[in-house]
Amino acid sequence: MKMNYQVWVFKTAMKLSILLSLFIYASSATNYTVGGELGWDLDSHIQTWSSSRNFSVGDTLVFVYTPVHNVLEVDEVGYNACASDDPISVADDGNTTVTLDSFGTRYSFVELMVIAALD
Repeated sequence: MKMNYQVWVFKTAMKLSILLSLFIYASSATNYTVGGELGWDLDSHIQTWSSSRNFSVGDTLVFVYTPVHNVLEVDEVGYNACASDDPISVADDGNTTVTLDSFGTRYSFVELMVIAALD
């Protein structure tokens, strides 16, 4: 009987430490508004803004932008070429949230949506 109690105490302590670790991890995530308080637009200095941050897995990037723009996530080749023809994802709601769910570099850029009426 004493052995079962010790096993129960050990298992309970392990479960509590795992839950505590998960809570600490979840509470340490940070929400970043890309570009700062003004959000992200064509005049933002994103390189300066991002270079002063230390992002971690679990952090959230919030892209706030006007509805005449959209946010594209692309690969490194697409980013370097400023090419929007094969994006990983496209968002145009003016308030896009991206959770950093893995290590590595992610590439995004803003694109002006051109809407033309033909007569």
